[in-house]
Amino acid sequence: MSTSPALTWRTLETPLGLSFDAPIAAPPSQGVAGGMTYVVLADGPIAIGAWTGGPWSLAHWQGLVTAGGGQLAAPADVTVCGRSAVQQEATSPGDAATGAVVGDDGAIGHVEHRTPARVRVVRAFAIGGAPVVVEWAVAAEARAAWRAAEERFFASLRCPAATGG
Repeated sequence: MSTSPALTWRTLETPLGLSFDAPIAAPPSQGVAGGMTYVVLADGPIAIGAWTGGPWSLAHWQGLVTAGGGQLAAPADVTVCGRSAVQQEATSPGDAATGAVVGDDGAIGHVEHRTPARVRVVRAFAIGGAPVVVEWAVAAEARAAWRAAEERFFASLRCPAATGG
């Protein structure tokens, strides 16, 4: 059995009005663009994201996963902030990219970037009537080691009091 990594957790208040505990020290990328409000954090084998507005919904997330070659598991009913929500898992294949570079000496070389296969878990629900999608993604080979952190992350979701959460 894998053991959980030693983590330092912090509470993050997001521009969505949603807050959660995150085991990522890096500052989030967050803001509003094209009618969408978002927050994204990534470090090592995990990435966390939350989106609302614009095209974001469970159906939009499903479309992004399948367009990238991912496989969707059956959705399940869950509760977030005391309200109905849907949880869905997906697996996304790893990928690789190679690019040409010219060195200081004029020699042509290459750089490679590899992304491992990932397990992506989302919970979709509403805040004030607006769809919200919250995702936990982890490198597939690291999922067992990060399972307790995934559970703590989702258990920590807190919605704005004005919306009943």
